[in-house]
Amino acid sequence: MKQCETQDAQDQNTRINTRLLLSSGNFQTKAPGGHVATDTTKKATILFEGTSLIPTKADLSDIPPLPTAQTPLQFPLITANEITQAICNLPKNKAAGPDRIPNELLKIATETIVPHLVPLFNACLQTHRFPTQWKQAITVIIKKAAKADYTDPNAYRPIALLSTLGKLFKKIINDQLTYWAEQTKAIHPGHVGGRPGRSINDAFTTLSSWIHHK
Repeated sequence: MKQCETQDAQDQNTRINTRLLLSSGNFQTKAPGGHVATDTTKKATILFEGTSLIPTKADLSDIPPLPTAQTPLQFPLITANEITQAICNLPKNKAAGPDRIPNELLKIATETIVPHLVPLFNACLQTHRFPTQWKQAITVIIKKAAKADYTDPNAYRPIALLSTLGKLFKKIINDQLTYWAEQTKAIHPGHVGGRPGRSINDAFTTLSSWIHHK
């Protein structure tokens, strides 16, 4: 296996130091009743509640039901080449999650770690299990630009830092699903979003053609 290109150590240290400096700031947060909290735990609770989205059920009544597949979709076993390629495609300069494994480390240790990831990822597939540790996240709160009142929780944006290994596993599964959907033509030809090789120009062309023929 070919080792991926790695990042310069000095740049990585700079990124880590910057992250520590940014996380040490002191600020006040206003609760819904107007009380300003200064206790760290209370501020965390207020920010979590103020930036959390309430899930709403999508209205799918206009979409006809799809026929149930007679044969369940079987995922092929994940190969060492798939994992190696996925690691090489990982972006750099991304903050690590609870496992504290940066993408750069996976790139450096590709040849060593891939033989261990192959049985791990395939065990997850075969047992239908997603490790609990991969479901945990570190939520970092950052300021939105040009807000008048930074004691308002809505002036902040939450960023969830997930497990690097969990994201790598999901990336490989997503690639397998995408390949299956394209090969079986499960996706409508007019669907553009999230498809490789498609762009906004394709959407404009499809819409223009539809209007023209109407």
